Amino acid sequence: MQKTIIGIFQSSTEAQQAREALLTAGFDLNCIEINDHVDTRDDRLTDGQMTDTTTKSNTFSPFPADPQAEIEREKYFGKNGAIMTIQVNNTDQTIRATEIMDDFGAMDVNEFE
Repeated sequence: MQKTIIGIFQSSTEAQQAREALLTAGFDLNCIEINDHVDTRDDRLTDGQMTDTTTKSNTFSPFPADPQAEIEREKYFGKNGAIMTIQVNNTDQTIRATEIMDDFGAMDVNEFE
């Protein structure tokens, strides 16, 4: 049975690094999506997670982002987080994907600030 794992990262750079680690571990690129349009600025958060629809980068790009460009973008546009989803097919994949995402800073929804 296929499951979806969701990870929230405080920066899109963390999410990109997690994606690279997942690919290295053998996960299929087509099963991983990143939305790096998440606004994590404290003054704009509500009870639920808000997303910024005015972002300037390419969503769901299959190519790794240029790390220097990401740093500059985060400086210019403020602190932007990312949401990663990954489709897994079994318990072993679930455990491994969760461990990798945790290693790169994925947060529980209830911990996100």
